[in-house]
Amino acid sequence: MRLEGIFKVGTVFPQRKLFYATGVITGKNAQKKKCRILICNNIMKLNRQEINELKKLLSDKKYRINEVLDNLYNKMNISHEVDMFIDGAADLHSKTAGIGGVITKNGREIFSFSEYLDDATNNEAEYTALIEGLKYVIKLNILGINIYSDSELIVKQINGEYKVKNPRMKALYQKAMNLLDELEHWTITHVLREKNEVADHLAKGGRKKGKK
Repeated sequence: MRLEGIFKVGTVFPQRKLFYATGVITGKNAQKKKCRILICNNIMKLNRQEINELKKLLSDKKYRINEVLDNLYNKMNISHEVDMFIDGAADLHSKTAGIGGVITKNGREIFSFSEYLDDATNNEAEYTALIEGLKYVIKLNILGINIYSDSELIVKQINGEYKVKNPRMKALYQKAMNLLDELEHWTITHVLREKNEVADHLAKGGRKKGKK
């Protein structure tokens, strides 16, 4: 099978270097047909928005031209049963911070954590909650997870919607991404604080552990 003709190349997600080409596929046992081919010039981690767009494209069978694309579409439609809610809490006045999180499967708690951080900003605490939570996920041999955080900044940075500019935050961001790379499937979604009450309580409890 080969690609023929003039291909119109367009950018789907420039920040992730994901492109498409439209043209004609031909082969010994195949009729000429128009298609749209996704081209990746390096290995990448797609964010939630990109995955949803790719799922929409591949939901049309005419674009699933081989077994690899069929398997990719099926993999993206796997229902992840494991959820993790995370939160960080910081008090700049007392220079104390804490992190907390709860991991659930089918709505039932399977693990939770509440830990003290010596001194951190709220954003650093939020990132640390994500990092430590992911470490526990990996220890529990969980391969796919849905992550929920009430920090819009963290969620959008992990999903590639916001850039990470602060040097200290860049280091935490990279740690989180390295851990996410060890998982087969993951999503991260922003939720309102009232939907994150358990993790919020655990984070505040972790911060109080450092009070004298």
